[in-house]
Amino acid sequence: MSSNEDLKIKDEGIRSNLLRLIELKTELLDLESLKTQHNFIKNSNRLESLKKLEAYHDKKLQTFKSRILFFENYLINNINKVKSSMRTANSNRLLYQEMSEKKEKLKDEIENLKNETDKLKLKLDKYSKHFEFIQESLSLFSTHQFADLSQILNRHNSLKLMLDENQLSLDLCSDHLINLRSDLKGSIRGHSDELLYMYESKSKTESELKQILQITSVKNELNAKNFDQSIDRLKELDLIVNSINNLYNMTNRFCKFYNKNRSITIRNQVKDAKSMKQAIFDRLDILKENLDYLNEVSSFSK
Repeated sequence: MSSNEDLKIKDEGIRSNLLRLIELKTELLDLESLKTQHNFIKNSNRLESLKKLEAYHDKKLQTFKSRILFFENYLINNINKVKSSMRTANSNRLLYQEMSEKKEKLKDEIENLKNETDKLKLKLDKYSKHFEFIQESLSLFSTHQFADLSQILNRHNSLKLMLDENQLSLDLCSDHLINLRSDLKGSIRGHSDELLYMYESKSKTESELKQILQITSVKNELNAKNFDQSIDRLKELDLIVNSINNLYNMTNRFCKFYNKNRSITIRNQVKDAKSMKQAIFDRLDILKENLDYLNEVSSFSK
């Protein structure tokens, strides 16, 4: 009777241990499913957040790229305008130099004309004296104040030579004066037109340069503000990218740590399950021995 009670007790213990093992395995599976679901939710939420941040940063990068492209085009346009203004200014400077050279030439021509005028004044004085001599001769001829015929002939010949010389000089001077007057009028008219054109070009260039400088200064101020804002945004983007990298590294470390801990836990659980399995097998061996013993006892009693 005591052996039967011992067998019943052992059988109930084995049964309870088996039930406990099944319950533990069920709890283990439930816990693992809960952990995987929780980690999946966590990782999915982080992935969604990372995707949203990545989309936001891509949008910001596109905005920055478009702004930088706009600034580059604006700077290229300003550089082209300044280059065209510089070319106009250089052409006007060359034109001004040319006009200055022509002005100096005109001054030299005026000096030459003054010298010619002085020479003509000397000739005019000479001709005035000749005219006085002629007047005197006419008065003498009219009053018959000559002493003899030789005196009259000498004065007549002198007057004739003087008149011929004066006539020739007057013809040459008149032709020269006509040519000089026409040349001077043409030169003055040409220089006046060129000076007016140069002055108008200079005024136009100065106004264009002032307008370009004003527009450029205003746009440069706007560009400086936009550039500062872009630098601030880029700094913010750098901080956000660093935070994303830190979050990514933390996620990797967490995943590695979680996988490591999970593998250690599973390994320990497998060891525990193996030990429990071995204990169950040991108990089953004991139960088998007891059953064999009971069979022997029952056969002996019979």
